[in-house]
Amino acid sequence: MPTISPTGPHILIVDDVAATRVLLKDMLDEAGFSSVLEASDGVEALEALDVYGADLIICDLFMDRMNGGELLKQLKRRADARDIPFIIVSACSDEALIKDAKKLGATDFMTKPLSFGPFQQKVKDILQTRRVCSA
Repeated sequence: MPTISPTGPHILIVDDVAATRVLLKDMLDEAGFSSVLEASDGVEALEALDVYGADLIICDLFMDRMNGGELLKQLKRRADARDIPFIIVSACSDEALIKDAKKLGATDFMTKPLSFGPFQQKVKDILQTRRVCSA
């Protein structure tokens, strides 16, 4: 069972590579985000969202069972999840792929490998915007 902080934003990392999830979680922890959930694909992500919710989703694009694009499509159909910011992280930097992700409703697209500073700042900015917009 994950450790969920009663305060602070809940962030869901979705990636089929465990080492990437650990790295992202460490980067978030270093930035002061302690309430981080992990899922290895879109199916697990939906299960985690149903139980814990999330204030931000950071998701790989290419995964088995359910990829990041399909997860994003499903979330946009759900009233309880359509407004959750969604950052896609992928090793693929194809411009058409990035355009398609944004068309599906991704908040942002970041290319792996991620740099600590810009990644942490992007997460802070998105969460701050969400708090201001939903307040």
